[in-house]
Amino acid sequence: MEKRTFNMLGFGLLAMTVATVSAQLLYTIIAQLIDPSFVNTTAYTYLSITMFYFFGLPTLWLFVRHLPVCEPEPKKPLGFGKLALCLLYTLGVTYIFNIFGNLLMTLVSLLRGSTVPNTVVDLMSGGTLFWNILIVSICSPIIEELVFRKLLLDRVKPFGDRIAILYTGIAFGLYHMNFYQFFYAAAIGFVFAYITLRTGSVKYSIILHMLVNFFGSVVTLAATEQGGMIGAMLLSMFCIGVMVFAVIWSIVKAKEIRLQGPRYTFSCPITNNLVWLNAGTILFIALCGVFFILNTFMV
Repeated sequence: MEKRTFNMLGFGLLAMTVATVSAQLLYTIIAQLIDPSFVNTTAYTYLSITMFYFFGLPTLWLFVRHLPVCEPEPKKPLGFGKLALCLLYTLGVTYIFNIFGNLLMTLVSLLRGSTVPNTVVDLMSGGTLFWNILIVSICSPIIEELVFRKLLLDRVKPFGDRIAILYTGIAFGLYHMNFYQFFYAAAIGFVFAYITLRTGSVKYSIILHMLVNFFGSVVTLAATEQGGMIGAMLLSMFCIGVMVFAVIWSIVKAKEIRLQGPRYTFSCPITNNLVWLNAGTILFIALCGVFFILNTFMV
């Protein structure tokens, strides 16, 4: 059962990716036939993202729906104060690991002799407030959390919190398919998975994800593009503040972290080889690797 679970999860993620990309390709072909000029609009790009909602998520569900999950555990509500602290911490983690992605892409840009475009930043900068709120701040966080902190996490959770956090977080980072987002997406994936495991509810990670995306797609752009020098200075001070807070809180709270082991007794040890070195997961990682290369060197 153990090997089959991770194999099916890997194939499910692979099929989800193929279904999403195929739907986006078909959508592009149809758009080109109907109105070629529409392909150059931000509306086209934002609507392309929704292919993941309508094709990627259902495809993953078809693959994993019969895999075993844990019995429901008691929910532990997260009060407003703690939720606010979690938001500040998550923002700090996002900014810290965003630095790693930007540094790597700066190095790659120097080596290849031209800048690797950050398509996400370009999209949000060129998008309207409507699309940034609807797609980036509301729809995507909800769907992504249902995929990675519900469908996936529920099925990896029986093997222990450590594996569940690592597997879903890394899968979440790979799903973004570019180095600009990989590091911070994986990092906040770990945070969201831990919060979901401790509270027993995915609603908190959805709320945090929505707020983080809103801050990045709306507040940050407003501060830098409309706030002038003062807005940029205030934003920089805030970013530095939450990064310092994230480091301090990580150190202070490190001893309080509790990771539960496997929920059941399994027929074989749950090793890294079992989790990662199976056909489904290897193929998913390989496919994501192809897109990482394409999005780094072919744009």
